[in-house]
Amino acid sequence: MTLHPVKKTTKPLPPELENIHLHQIAHAIWPSVHRRLEALGVQTAADIPQITTEKYLAAPIRTAVSLREFERVKFLAEEQPWELAKIAARSDMVWFPAKASFRPSFDWLEKAVFFLLDRDVAFRRNDLNREVILRRYGFLDGRRLVLDAIGAPRHLTRERIRQAQRTTLEELGRFLAGEYRRDTRAMLREPLAEFFHETAACILADDLVPKTALTDRLAERFGFDATRHAAIGALLLDGLGLKELLIGEQALVFNPERIDKHALQGSVALIVRALRQAREPLGEKALRAAWRASVAPVLAWETTRKLCLMLDCVGRTRSGAEMRYELLFDVSTGHFLM
Repeated sequence: MTLHPVKKTTKPLPPELENIHLHQIAHAIWPSVHRRLEALGVQTAADIPQITTEKYLAAPIRTAVSLREFERVKFLAEEQPWELAKIAARSDMVWFPAKASFRPSFDWLEKAVFFLLDRDVAFRRNDLNREVILRRYGFLDGRRLVLDAIGAPRHLTRERIRQAQRTTLEELGRFLAGEYRRDTRAMLREPLAEFFHETAACILADDLVPKTALTDRLAERFGFDATRHAAIGALLLDGLGLKELLIGEQALVFNPERIDKHALQGSVALIVRALRQAREPLGEKALRAAWRASVAPVLAWETTRKLCLMLDCVGRTRSGAEMRYELLFDVSTGHFLM
């Protein structure tokens, strides 16, 4: 009777190991093992079974070997991955996949915000900051509450709620930008931080832009959905310090650090008054003359001209090479004049 050697079959690794980052289980394994695995390029728990004992001992780092602890961690990764998942669930570290296939999106930004609000020690101790963000931007039921409505159940003033909102927005901004350092175990993967910087650059590209145009730009470049991502979109605008001004049916987004709100309102009033008093469509020369004669705080002429092109309340007709403007929408009443 001939005995044939039994081929050792390699069990497929559970897919959940790819979602467990090494830093998420760092608090449950010996520091020396953690540093050796890091030196060997291990990022997720799925990489641990690939590390042989010889390779582990040859790690390019001077630290204790702790071979028995390494064998324990490797056994958990191979035979009991659910135990590693439980350990990772108790971690305060924020992690997102670093795989080449990982493409950050607004869904991931929203997930990052929820993770921070739910798991970070600072927000667990101060639930006011967490509640303000969730209710202010409609994360719970889609309804954006005003400051008074948020503070009434707690008998807090509007200013106290605004202070909590400002503090939380600053924390969230640092977190999404990859600069969060409150907890040494909290870290953000570079792809998501880069995505945040790209979207922020896209939003801040113009000092004054119609909100619809900004939404279309984000949808074209980053897959932004105005309905599904309304909460995270509003959170980003406030987090970046931008403001909105509603003119008729048009919402304008502007940067208050570069454009004064009173000057913007003054320019709108100037345009509407000049066009309302005119008996025929006005050209740019007539509008510029009205702009020069204005005593109200108005924007620079180029910005005022740009504002004319943005407003839905202004109809534009071409006369030869000159653009002419006429008022088609009454800002004060909200009705069309035609």
